[in-house]
Amino acid sequence: MNRTSATPLIILGAVGVVGGFLGEVATVSGGRPSIIPPVTLAISLIAIAIILIAISLPIRRATTGRTKRRIDPFRALRIAALAKASSLAGSLVFGASVGVLLFLLTRPIVPAVGSFWLVIASIVGSAALVAAALVAEWFCTVPKDDDDDAPGAPASSAHH
Repeated sequence: MNRTSATPLIILGAVGVVGGFLGEVATVSGGRPSIIPPVTLAISLIAIAIILIAISLPIRRATTGRTKRRIDPFRALRIAALAKASSLAGSLVFGASVGVLLFLLTRPIVPAVGSFWLVIASIVGSAALVAAALVAEWFCTVPKDDDDDAPGAPASSAHH
């Protein structure tokens, strides 16, 4: 599994911005009130970020040799996959929240200040999730050994 690069995060963020903005336009155009993310969204995103770091720390300790406890490699792979999925989902939520904020800022009638704070809380929570997920993914990578083959080296040279 390859580590998450910036490209899919940026693309999903941009898709989220467009989707969040257009979703708000469609909702308001239909005569319904604007969709404002609840405070529980930001709390949930931050809680997931904390949990990701907490479950990836033992793997980091094992890979750096700070503990003698052996870590199941399948567990490490599952946590790395969860971290990758969380970074992608967090990027999408970040973009959607930015799209909602842009929609609110472009309205001729300024919405209540509480609406802005809820959207900003969602932006902060999703940014925290992306950052924590990238750190957790990094925690789950095994550092290169000195005896690892160099790229392009024949595989049979390691068995001598």
